[in-house]
Amino acid sequence: MTTPALSIAPAEDDRRAGPRHRRPERGFRRVRRAVSLWDVAGLALLTFLMLCVTEVAVDHLAGGLERLRFLRFATVGTGAVAVLSIGAAVWSHRPWPWEVPARLTDLWRDPAGDWSVFALGVVLSIPLLGLYTPVVLGDADSVRIVAAVRYVQRHGFGFLIDTQDNFGPHLLLGPAVALGGIEAVRLVTIFTVQILSGVTALLARRLSGSMVAAVVAALALWAMPAVVARASYVPMYPAMLAFGYLGGWLAHRAVSDGRSWKYPVLAALCLVLSFEFQSVGQLFMVVPLLLLVTVADLRSGLRGMMKVYSATGVLCIPRLVVNLSEGGFSRLASNRTDFWINQGYIRDIQRFAGYVGVEEPVTTYLARLPVRFVGSLGPYGWVVLGLALAAIAGLRGRARIFALSCVAFMVLATTAKRVPPFPRYFSPLWPGMALLAGVLVAELVRRRQAARPVLRAGVATTITGALLAVAAHSYVGQAERTQAEARKIEAAHYRELVAMIDDGKGVIGARSHALLNVTSEVPTYGGQFLTEEEYATYLIWPSDEEVIEVLDRHDIGWVLVNPKLVLEIEYHDTWLLPNHGHRARSVFRVARSPNFCKVAARRRLILYRLQRPRRPCPLEDPFAQ
Repeated sequence: MTTPALSIAPAEDDRRAGPRHRRPERGFRRVRRAVSLWDVAGLALLTFLMLCVTEVAVDHLAGGLERLRFLRFATVGTGAVAVLSIGAAVWSHRPWPWEVPARLTDLWRDPAGDWSVFALGVVLSIPLLGLYTPVVLGDADSVRIVAAVRYVQRHGFGFLIDTQDNFGPHLLLGPAVALGGIEAVRLVTIFTVQILSGVTALLARRLSGSMVAAVVAALALWAMPAVVARASYVPMYPAMLAFGYLGGWLAHRAVSDGRSWKYPVLAALCLVLSFEFQSVGQLFMVVPLLLLVTVADLRSGLRGMMKVYSATGVLCIPRLVVNLSEGGFSRLASNRTDFWINQGYIRDIQRFAGYVGVEEPVTTYLARLPVRFVGSLGPYGWVVLGLALAAIAGLRGRARIFALSCVAFMVLATTAKRVPPFPRYFSPLWPGMALLAGVLVAELVRRRQAARPVLRAGVATTITGALLAVAAHSYVGQAERTQAEARKIEAAHYRELVAMIDDGKGVIGARSHALLNVTSEVPTYGGQFLTEEEYATYLIWPSDEEVIEVLDRHDIGWVLVNPKLVLEIEYHDTWLLPNHGHRARSVFRVARSPNFCKVAARRRLILYRLQRPRRPCPLEDPFAQ
């Protein structure tokens, strides 16, 4: 998080404007204006325009994107609301024709409240609906989350206690899976990214007092392809970032005024929700401490910081109870999701997969980190990084110290774990860079009395235009990648295989959760829901009897074999050989077992059915090979 704490109360956009736009004198409280028909009309009109952009994208990008069922209805309905509200506002106030554009944009020039700034960020991100697909893309982490949510719904909350899994995805995605399956999950995923956009816009205005900063920050966020890509994947990084940054802002308010409990409690709630949605959110727990460099009264700041951490401790009681029920605090900082993480097998797997950086010396890792970070942002992500660095260079005093402290902490955290250079591991920096870009452009626009005002305005306009172009490029690129991945999933015949699993029994396999790319209704098993001994028994396959006993224990009646044998065999040999003394051989044993019948083969995905009682296999699927 690299957000500079520049102000507590927002300044107004134009300090040279009339009394309506001036900041109130110290000791006076600004009276928030009421919401008018013009505000409703302006919001509806902007929403309609962004839905039209989405319609164009869906119809023309990548040969046609997937269309949401309600998209056309939403576009027409919002257009009707815009026309009716504009008509009602004109009839009610009778403005001169040339006054109408100013009235329609008044909501953005003089916001009626924080909600309108948040709404601006959300509305600007409406084209992300064009990235919707009715399938989960080929991402193992995404389908594993869907599998965990459905497992808890079928078997109760014991899984959350046993694994100490994050609560957030189950709270948010549980209802979506139950009501709408995979399609609802994908829609909720997009909504979380749109909420992040709204939070970024809101904080940009809070930091700078400028609506220009809000717009530029939202554009800067979408100018990073790594951010746009999160709309296509299920892991809750956007929700984690939204709550983390809100928690950071509220903690700022808390340490700036150590008397009240309002902001400490709200900050603690957001910080706890941040790491409950994604474990990386634990990094935000250090923000209240770092914020001490921004306060003038250290005693008051310490009081506010202690209130934040006290409230956090109270709100963490459910998590602490879960930890204690599993034998202590050994997994308090790292949610236990699989035995290979528990037992440290993950490092062996990372070495086998050739993950960059995990085995490098600290000095080598640090030397290569800047280049890897820039690369993780995707094409043109360096534009936003450059603006953020320029903003940090322009900060003064405590704001600069805070920004540099946040960057230093992220470098320390990343280096300590030596994580692979996957974009998601650097995600806490994304909104911060967008905020700094917004603050920089807003400052260029605001300083009209400085030398060369035309030059400053030109630079600000150029930067905004460049961000808009880069954001459009990021969106188009992600739309093409999303559509290509969705077509691969549809071409993989998962739906045909799912249709054959008609008895409600589970499917086991090294990559059986691939079926969840198209449905949430098939129970899938692997290392995720089996103990180490159970999964090792299946992989090693000492005998049919021992394997069938494991399958019966979990009501599993099907076996799915992935065509990539490296994932079925070598991947698991990394921990099987040193810890169990055997190689994975389930692929070959199931093919020769008289207890299993091969019922289908689609693009070398082979589906076997457990025959109970054992009897001759029926005529195989004509396409099975």
